[in-house]
Amino acid sequence: MGQLDGAFVLTNPDARSLLDFVRAAHDDADAIKEFAKLAGVATGDINFDSATNPLWLAVLEAAGKQGKLRPLVTSIQAHPNSQNPQALALMAGLLAEPPESPGIPAPLDDPGAPPPAVPPIPIPLGPGVYSEGLLWQDMPFIGREGLRNSLELMLPPGSRRSLLVIGDEGSGKTYTRQFLRYLKENGGGMQLRPIDMSMRAGEPIDERELAFLVADALLGTEPPTIDPTAQPETVVARVRTWLVGALEETTRPIWLVLDGFTPKTATAGAIQLVNELAQAAANGDLGPVHVVVLGYHGNPALTSTALCEALAAPTRDEIKTFFARAALALQGAQPEEAALDHLVDHFDATYGPLTTTPIGRLGPSAREQALALFRDAP
Repeated sequence: MGQLDGAFVLTNPDARSLLDFVRAAHDDADAIKEFAKLAGVATGDINFDSATNPLWLAVLEAAGKQGKLRPLVTSIQAHPNSQNPQALALMAGLLAEPPESPGIPAPLDDPGAPPPAVPPIPIPLGPGVYSEGLLWQDMPFIGREGLRNSLELMLPPGSRRSLLVIGDEGSGKTYTRQFLRYLKENGGGMQLRPIDMSMRAGEPIDERELAFLVADALLGTEPPTIDPTAQPETVVARVRTWLVGALEETTRPIWLVLDGFTPKTATAGAIQLVNELAQAAANGDLGPVHVVVLGYHGNPALTSTALCEALAAPTRDEIKTFFARAALALQGAQPEEAALDHLVDHFDATYGPLTTTPIGRLGPSAREQALALFRDAP
């Protein structure tokens, strides 16, 4: 089921981008009401006298609840004020996502109605996608063979559903999210739902706030009301039990990506909920939902059925493999072994040492070297 075939989930980056665009491009209440009318959205509970920022969110959420997001986005896409290339690409991508079923047949008394839409055939995810060195021929992706292998086990027809990525700041966790997006855009078919605490300021997130974000991301709803005096462990157990039941019938291939949950950004109860979600997904208790934890701060032994990747500095061989893959992507052929060895020696002396330099510094330098050497090579 596509992102336009269920609730409007604000924690989804695509939903946030769509909301930001319509707020900027269509800031008139009468225009918003006309969009809703064209899409067949029932608006009796919507206050059109409110400011356009909350008004757009109310209309999008109402459309999601009523199954009208697709016609709403279609009407927005066709408007002359919507001719922004990035916004058009976003809306086209959302509309191209296949619905759960081919569509509802037109009523017998409406012979002029268009035939139901036929979902596009999904793009097969080729094995070469897992071995890319330059994502989109631009972003460096060095080493990470453990991650590549784990994701191959998690994407269909693989059956694994939980991944813990362990590493300190600057060790390359952010590249995991970029690789997930790359797989999605190349036929992976997953719906990514990131919840990112890495830039959180102020009080750490607690288990109750996290439960709200997770429920919104996975189900477009709020978690059940829990006694405000309940201890954190009681809240975590209640939320896990509720999610297991609520997701029992879902078929949506959602990937929940939990990033930056550390003792500085999250309470012990919130970190416990992260651990419980990873364990539940690993056990298959959350249906088709996959859970990826970036910067895992629990005990992997307690989540033994989850896949685990401990990040480390890239080795010389991984840097060498990166340049070979980049050359193949950019110029269609790999250099000779001796040339690759010389390139890595020069890179180590100039930007290294490889064994101690964080990937956050090595990656951009490796990208610049690869583009300079191979992009315009004859």
